[in-house]
Amino acid sequence: MPPPGARLLVTAPSSAVIRRPVSVLVEAVDADGRTIPDFAGAVSFSCSDPLARLPAPWEFYSIERGRRRFEGLAFRCEGVYTVTAVDEQHGLRGESAPILVELRQPKHQLFWGDLHGHSGAYACGVGSIDAYYQFARDTAGLDFCALTDHDQLPGLEHDLSAAWPEITAAAKHYHRPLEFVTFLGFEWTSMAPQRNGLGYGHKNVYYLDDAGPLLSCVGYRTQHPEGLWKGLKGHAAMAIPHHPAASADFRTDWAHHNEEYERLVEVYSCWGSSECAAGNRFPIHHGGGESPGHHVVDALERGYTLGLIGGGDTHDGCPGRGWAHAPRSEKERQRWQGIYPAGLQGVWAQELTRESLWQAMWVRRTYATTGARIVLEFGIDSAPMGSILKTWPGGAAHFHARIEGTADIVRAEIVRNGEVVETRRGHGRSLSFAWARTAQPGMSQYFYLRVVQVDGHMAWSSPIWLG
Repeated sequence: MPPPGARLLVTAPSSAVIRRPVSVLVEAVDADGRTIPDFAGAVSFSCSDPLARLPAPWEFYSIERGRRRFEGLAFRCEGVYTVTAVDEQHGLRGESAPILVELRQPKHQLFWGDLHGHSGAYACGVGSIDAYYQFARDTAGLDFCALTDHDQLPGLEHDLSAAWPEITAAAKHYHRPLEFVTFLGFEWTSMAPQRNGLGYGHKNVYYLDDAGPLLSCVGYRTQHPEGLWKGLKGHAAMAIPHHPAASADFRTDWAHHNEEYERLVEVYSCWGSSECAAGNRFPIHHGGGESPGHHVVDALERGYTLGLIGGGDTHDGCPGRGWAHAPRSEKERQRWQGIYPAGLQGVWAQELTRESLWQAMWVRRTYATTGARIVLEFGIDSAPMGSILKTWPGGAAHFHARIEGTADIVRAEIVRNGEVVETRRGHGRSLSFAWARTAQPGMSQYFYLRVVQVDGHMAWSSPIWLG
């Protein structure tokens, strides 16, 4: 019998086209979200699209280790649907996140990924590199992923260089365009103990191509952000700061910023939210608390054009899910005290390829969630999230927002220059609205959408800049 609190997790694509089959990943998990490896239930399916073609019922074998990918789900009607898996014998049930079903291939599809996680390739994580990518693809059901092990950690003589060839080879090996996309990356881990009590902050570095240099935060030429930027010259690369508002040992020094490479910032991870200090539902406790003046809003107030993403920063080799917030021993509980569930990144891209995802992230057509696959759209007329409009369109800005939640929506808020200027209350799982803002000549403004669900999950769109 499954343990108390067991349930089914159902993962399906967030974008689908009528009559075009998609796959569904079903996993039996315990109350802490860990796979039940000896699950032997019989699973059947239903769908909110009554005409959908469903996968056939299936009785799990022990060799499947509690998870299986089902093929053949096909929708017959346009709309927003969910698919449900049920094991009637054991009373287990699971429902997918919202699926947007279109009559034809849309210009942009919604893909999910986690670009921030660690393995046992270096001292701070556990699990093999292979297990990391296999978990992302086969268990978490991610569309894209990156492994970002630390380049170097204080107190250790060795660094990531010995494992870098293997990390590079694995990112290339697991990359499958249109199926599962990987990016080569590492974490530039500049910390206070390395720089007489003041570090520059942690940045995840990613490459578009299959190869790129490992640039150490303690290297003679790359220990300063300016050296990092010089080292990235000639490469298609991005550097994404994370937990920027953490304590002095980990916070981001916003005085050193490069618009060419720092296109995005990780606003949420298992550390919590670095959006702003006021009203933070996920304040940073781990590592010594928060640093005022280092939040994402502080960077936006400086005039930086940063898109927002979510990530895991998990150290247990489980990208897209993360178990660090459910420790299995007292030692783990002490180490991960104050840790939250891992976040996710949603990207609106044309197709599931490196080039398409990269281009979408480069123009900030991406957003963050606290781990729930909430569908979020935010724009001005035809300009999507992440856009920079130098003039106000037609004298007034007409915003539009659409949210399809994984639970009932409490509210959606439009934030302008760090202040909430519009609030819409939710009534169920779907919320769409339009809002107009009169032009204010000579004033540069940014706007982004923040969503709160009844279950506590949140989402943040990338900003739109006006003026």
